[in-house]
Amino acid sequence: MRPDQERHRQDRIVITNPGGLPVAAPSTKSHCESEMTGAPARVLGLLERGLLREGYWADITTFDPATIIDRATHADPHRYPRGIGTVVVNGTIVVDSGQHTGTLPGRVLRRGPAGLA
Repeated sequence: MRPDQERHRQDRIVITNPGGLPVAAPSTKSHCESEMTGAPARVLGLLERGLLREGYWADITTFDPATIIDRATHADPHRYPRGIGTVVVNGTIVVDSGQHTGTLPGRVLRRGPAGLA
């Protein structure tokens, strides 16, 4: 795969996560947590991430299930989804009322020692 194709492929994986929400929205909160954050964190061996629990890193997204929609395309993979109100990364608000605040509190996470290949 060419580097430019890899960049677009990775962007689409990250940005299209909201694409599964209209189907998942009727599910319980715990089911959404498990499918979209808990399971990936567990598979990658990321400790204290992926679930809303005391002492865990606070990575939270609030969304309106009636309006959330993925707007990214293969040609334009950086279009933000509609319907996301707030995003909190490591306890810091990054998106507030749908607008990026300019803060970048995230960091690269590496697979933990218990992560599956």
